[in-house]
Amino acid sequence: MAAAQLFQSFQSGDHVIKIPVMLHPASGQLMVIWNDIKDCFPGLVRIQDQDAYVPLLRDSNLYRVKPHGIQYRPGVVLDVVYEPQSRVKLRIEHGSTTSGSRANTSLSSLAPSTPSVTDSAPHSPKSQHQHRPPLLTNGPGTWEPPSTSRSSPSMDGSELTPVDDSLGSQGYTEEAQLTISTVSTNSTPHVSEQPQNEKQPQSENTKNSKEDRATQVQKSFAQHLDLGSIQPFIAALGLPPQTRPQLPALPTFPHALTDAVAPNGKTTDDEPDNSSSPKSSPVKTEMSGHGPTKKPNIISWDLIKPNIKKPGDSVGSVSDQSLELAQLQHPAPSPRQTSPSLPDIVAHRMKDVLAKQYTWLEGALPKFFIILPGEEDTFNTSEMNWSDFDLSFLCDCSGIPGFEDRCFTHVQVVKGAHYGINAEELGKIFGTYMMGILEMMKYGIYTKTTIVPSVTDIDLLVRIESSIEFLTSQGVESSLKIHGRAPATLDLVQPIKPIDGSILYNMFRIHLSGTERPTIRGEFVYMTSQGDIRWICSTHWSEIYPKEQDRQLIDFLDSPETARSSHSPYIGTYHAIIRTREKAKEFYKLALTLTNTPVLRITLDWDMTYDDERALQMTVMDCCVASIQIQVRDRPPDYMLPGFGHGYFEIVLAGLVNPKIQAFSLEKRDPDNMVAEIHHNDELHDFQSDFYLDPVLAKYKRDPATGKIHLAAMVTDLDLAADVMRKTMKGYHTFSELSLEISYWDQVRIQFCADGMGEGDVEDTHLWKDPHMTIFDKRGHDAIKLHVYHCRDSQFLQTGSLTELLVGFTYPKDVNKIRSVIKRNRRLAKLELTVQESDDACQIFESFKALLANHPAIECFHIRQERGSGTSEGSGSGRPSNYTWRELQDRAKMTLDIECFAGDKIGPMLQKFATCISTLAIHGMDPQESAVLEKVTRLKKGPFKIRTASLLEVCSLSPAVLEDLKKVVNRAAIPYFAVSGPVVASHALQLADFLASVGTKLTRLHLYGEHTKEVMLELGKLAPLSCEMPLLTDLSLTGPVNMSTQDMVWLRAIFGKEGPLTDLNLKKINFSHQGWLTLAQEIDFLHLRNLRLAPSVPIKIEAMNALVRAVPDKTEMLTFHIDSDGVEEIMCKAYKSVLQRKMKGGGLIMINRYF
Repeated sequence: MAAAQLFQSFQSGDHVIKIPVMLHPASGQLMVIWNDIKDCFPGLVRIQDQDAYVPLLRDSNLYRVKPHGIQYRPGVVLDVVYEPQSRVKLRIEHGSTTSGSRANTSLSSLAPSTPSVTDSAPHSPKSQHQHRPPLLTNGPGTWEPPSTSRSSPSMDGSELTPVDDSLGSQGYTEEAQLTISTVSTNSTPHVSEQPQNEKQPQSENTKNSKEDRATQVQKSFAQHLDLGSIQPFIAALGLPPQTRPQLPALPTFPHALTDAVAPNGKTTDDEPDNSSSPKSSPVKTEMSGHGPTKKPNIISWDLIKPNIKKPGDSVGSVSDQSLELAQLQHPAPSPRQTSPSLPDIVAHRMKDVLAKQYTWLEGALPKFFIILPGEEDTFNTSEMNWSDFDLSFLCDCSGIPGFEDRCFTHVQVVKGAHYGINAEELGKIFGTYMMGILEMMKYGIYTKTTIVPSVTDIDLLVRIESSIEFLTSQGVESSLKIHGRAPATLDLVQPIKPIDGSILYNMFRIHLSGTERPTIRGEFVYMTSQGDIRWICSTHWSEIYPKEQDRQLIDFLDSPETARSSHSPYIGTYHAIIRTREKAKEFYKLALTLTNTPVLRITLDWDMTYDDERALQMTVMDCCVASIQIQVRDRPPDYMLPGFGHGYFEIVLAGLVNPKIQAFSLEKRDPDNMVAEIHHNDELHDFQSDFYLDPVLAKYKRDPATGKIHLAAMVTDLDLAADVMRKTMKGYHTFSELSLEISYWDQVRIQFCADGMGEGDVEDTHLWKDPHMTIFDKRGHDAIKLHVYHCRDSQFLQTGSLTELLVGFTYPKDVNKIRSVIKRNRRLAKLELTVQESDDACQIFESFKALLANHPAIECFHIRQERGSGTSEGSGSGRPSNYTWRELQDRAKMTLDIECFAGDKIGPMLQKFATCISTLAIHGMDPQESAVLEKVTRLKKGPFKIRTASLLEVCSLSPAVLEDLKKVVNRAAIPYFAVSGPVVASHALQLADFLASVGTKLTRLHLYGEHTKEVMLELGKLAPLSCEMPLLTDLSLTGPVNMSTQDMVWLRAIFGKEGPLTDLNLKKINFSHQGWLTLAQEIDFLHLRNLRLAPSVPIKIEAMNALVRAVPDKTEMLTFHIDSDGVEEIMCKAYKSVLQRKMKGGGLIMINRYF
């Protein structure tokens, strides 16, 4: 790929010239050659970026690099500054333009020998930053008034020789022709920065400057200044014709005319009307005599006007009027108001992003990421789309303590690193954020606290520019656009908001192909002394990471007693597997030095004693890592805290008092399975998701913002363990959440200071000695979720802070106890009663119906009825039936969800709540119950609310039940009707007949088993009736089944039916080669959203090509999944590449397990 040509813009006045940028062969820096600048702007003194001086490039020894040049500054228009003491040379032609008739007058020769009135006038601090009009025809410059007795820095750092002159440029004849030239007003000429071998020729005016200045002034005015010649020059200044009075001759003090010039090049008079002051045009080296050429107005007409006589007035003495003009004072200059520069805007927008620090719980990915086009792309932005971009990360090494002047953030481009992102979705979420990072790398950021150098690699810079242009075309606002609005101050520019840590975590979980723990190729994790997680390149990591510590870690890994230990800097984890007590003591000392490794995992593979636990406890209390995860052997404890069934909990308490530990887990392992899995895929996900215990004994994380702790622990007694935690931590106010668990059926989860419950947390240190359960009533804004299936006498039932309760229930014994709980807990939203198989669910509901109807917060009342063996766990006959009521306060809105099995006596419930049923899931049903259901739907007691009906084991239903359900389904308006289950060969014809009868209501069909083919064949025989399924959108068939083209009669009819499929899942359905080709032609890919094909017989390459080609461009498919052996990896990746360009909104693409 050919590199694009870059240009640096320079301005002198209103005109801009672009000069090509070159790559220095030795230093590799982008630069603009100094001689190229001089060729475009002869006579320049220096280059500035607004008020900042731009020096020549220097090498590491501070010598100027050769050839000389300045550093390339992308997106910035640099200012060309001329010598402040230079003057305008006037060529005055008398009469006709004949050869030899021109008289040259140097304005430097017109300066008086005595100081002018303006010598003592204050100067604008930015007066030296104004620009001379250029010599070339690149636009008129902004006039800079002469500065007397003032030095000015030059490009080489020297100062200009002070001069004493304040005369401006003037013309004196009617046909004046002006030529701008640079002259020196001192015998020692100023030399601008340039190579020593390049000398400027001495001007003719410099040679004549030794004459007596007073004599030169008198001679010049005697020759050229008369009353008739001044009027044409005033016209050349662009003054309104009606206000041009005759001026008297000024034989002395000619500098008085220029004393009134403002520092910004404008007069102190009011701005002339736009109609009489057209925009200035580029200055020409020769001006024609056919009319006055517009020039910048350098005379303050208001200061001259009071001293000019009107026509008809008597003209006073010339000397008096000249004296009055000579005594005019120079007005005080005002500083130039400028808007912030483009680099300043970029730095201001990124300041919060640069300052944001992420803890280990937040830093799942580098905070600096961008999208870049591929290296093979042509970078034609108008023809690019989101699929042309991939994710790239930056090395975040700027500002690391101790390396502030050695490491700087840079783009980390790794060849072949593709993360499978949906660039369009990523751009919609993080477009502005990525724009800021791209601009940061393009322009660089140079502040007192942060240095991020601009990119110098031309190829990378072109790719960055392409990304900026593409994001701009997608509506993302750039800093360049903001700069174009010319904000007065940076306060008017909105900084880019940093990404929240939770969003950054979701990004790597959702957008990076669903990978649990992605590694960023070429980047390692480093933790600073402030706990800030940085992702930096391997080169900088090797430079920054402590060498001695790294050596000790390597030595420890090489020991035979620590075999299978590992150090994984790419995820910031050190895992030590230790089998002896002596080696553990050695490692504990080393662990205290790990200040830059965020994650420490320790596996202790021996039977520990109390002294061993004590040594580990001290290490946990003093270590500096962000996350520590410990695995120990499961053994009978020597000592344990009350309420805890193990002796390791003091180690957990040691971690709780160490504020540096953000995440902690303690896990027990069977001695035979201690090191079965030494590499954990995703430690971070374990702490960001819900906490699951057993075999984990305890786990906690500390909130990065508040420092509050979310702790989960295995216990043996809920009440006693909670009381121990409260007394140990001197109150509950240090927790955000506390979960204590015996099992799923017996646990308590306390959310402290829950949202919407109280204005803030309460320091309850003074309450920790009070009776345990009264503290929640005193705090008043905690939310408790309690499961007490076995622990039915828990003290937590006495609190008034319950929001969710699952409790074992015996009818009618426990009715009064549950009624008291309902009355006491006014924030109780969910109540679940687990009852015995012999209990009547309908009767139980009637016992609480009135109380629930008047409760202010109850949302759900659930009865879970055990079946079969009577256990709470199991499958098949042991699965529970479920009845759930909602909207209990209003009978007209109340709904009922039923999940029933064969043998359930739901007849009374159907009769009472037929019009309330919203969901009906039937695993099995007796004919008596189906007859009741058919009857209540026929009687039309009111409008039916049923929204979902599912037959989950359809082949287990008797013919009588199917007949009743056929009537119910065809009679009621059911939006969602699903049929699923394994196919029994003897029921194939019966099932096909049922499906054909309810086909017009069917929305989902899922059949599986080796006899699935028989049902499809029977449906084919019942065509076309069996093919009338206009609402069917989800079809899932699972074999193993082998089908020929002749067996596909019903399937082909379904593919071409009215109302297309949106989901198609064929697993272990093996078609012939011609069958797959037919499938590719007849599937409606335009409306299909999810396709999953997983035959057990490989699909041939021609059929694979046909399936991929059948997907239309800009399809809205969400999933394209084909799992077929026999396709080479290179072909799988090629198919994925083609599909990525076709899938409009991105989505999941998997070909043979290649995501």
